[in-house]
Amino acid sequence: MKFGKATILTLLFLVAGCLVLARQLVAIKENDKKNYQELASVSNLNTNNALEPYSAKQDRSKIVKEFFIHGDRDERKIVRIKCSHSSLCYEQRAKEKVIVEKMNDVFCLMQETLFVILEDGRKAFKQENGKFLIHEADPLKDSSWLVDDGHLNLMQSIQCIYSNEAVYHYQTQQLEARNVLIERYLIPGSSLPKHFNAFKPIFTSNAEKAIFTFGHQIQFKATNVKASYFK
Repeated sequence: MKFGKATILTLLFLVAGCLVLARQLVAIKENDKKNYQELASVSNLNTNNALEPYSAKQDRSKIVKEFFIHGDRDERKIVRIKCSHSSLCYEQRAKEKVIVEKMNDVFCLMQETLFVILEDGRKAFKQENGKFLIHEADPLKDSSWLVDDGHLNLMQSIQCIYSNEAVYHYQTQQLEARNVLIERYLIPGSSLPKHFNAFKPIFTSNAEKAIFTFGHQIQFKATNVKASYFK
């Protein structure tokens, strides 16, 4: 069976849309998985047309992406990216396929650390067994461990990123933003709040360019940074 260039292009861009969906959802229905696998199978056919360079774009509005990252301590950290408008772009260059999303008016929330504060000021961090280990305490002692019984003083460190424009690279899971305002908060709970009006940042900075990589951990690089600290 032979497929024309237009057909291959349409199928490939549908696959790109499925990849975007997979990144955004916490759980994907079995039906969606089956449809994605069928489309991916068709798009990977080794035809001459499939090797020709071409591109496609889809404009979207009011985008919200939310996904989880598991840290070294088995913390399930939440990342949420919102933007007013975006262009989802697909490009095929010879042997390379590139999917990026160009976003405007970007607001990103990232959980950095989840921890517990004890009455004496010490901190405890969640471990692989689901319990909290007091910082610098002996892990062989039972008194060094805490169990979340609903009464622990849970806290979280959150970064808020504001940018007029940013690009999300799906293959590398990188968010590249320009003219960035970064704020860091320490607030109670383990869920991302909807509003930050009731909280004051402990740190703010401006950067000409910032790159966030969402892998096993969140990696951050910035250039021309001007920072301010608050008590």
